[in-house]
Amino acid sequence: MTTSMDWKAKMYDLKSEKATITLKEYHTNVISDCCFTEEERRLATSSWDRTIKIWDVSTGAFRTGGPVTLAKAHQGSVSSCAISADGQHLVSGGYDCAVVVWDVENAIQRLLLRGHTDWVEDVAISTNKRWIASASKDGTVRLWDISQIDKIPFVQEKQEEAGLKVANCTRCGKPFSKATMEDRDESLCVFCRLEQEPVDPSAFLDEVSDVDEDEGLEEDTDEQLQ
Repeated sequence: MTTSMDWKAKMYDLKSEKATITLKEYHTNVISDCCFTEEERRLATSSWDRTIKIWDVSTGAFRTGGPVTLAKAHQGSVSSCAISADGQHLVSGGYDCAVVVWDVENAIQRLLLRGHTDWVEDVAISTNKRWIASASKDGTVRLWDISQIDKIPFVQEKQEEAGLKVANCTRCGKPFSKATMEDRDESLCVFCRLEQEPVDPSAFLDEVSDVDEDEGLEEDTDEQLQ
């Protein structure tokens, strides 16, 4: 998977050495980083346009519905992103010196972490989702303990504002957020629900003619970091 200053991200088949999927038109500035969930069902891309996009690459749903957008948290360009192994949490770092924790399924900000004095160049999240690591141009690496994130008043307020409550999946046992006003009795997390849904094989096929064969950037972006 590659990201580029031409506002596109491309997925390559290493055997054929050709791009099989080109993601374009949704970001409006340089795509700075990308990451997959552990089972590679979803792809996240971060951008200088201050947003993160979540792409469902397992079913190809983005082709008709577009990606899910995470926004309105960073006050500057987003420089990096990392998604938890189960795909429930995403962490992003930005040029505003902030680290943001996101609820991926509900596309809302959970927590904003400050402490760096220069832009955050890279972020990572541990497999057990307890620790976040952030590396900054200020010359420091910070470790953040988010094991008690659901008990933080700010996080609880955000969930209430979004009409969400935390439940445990009856299949995998992992906690997930769900709408408090849902009519249906949803007892499975989104990932266990996806395993029950049939996958359309045609979603994996992409005509070679649909892939842009760019030879390089025609011009450099004039956009400056916010």
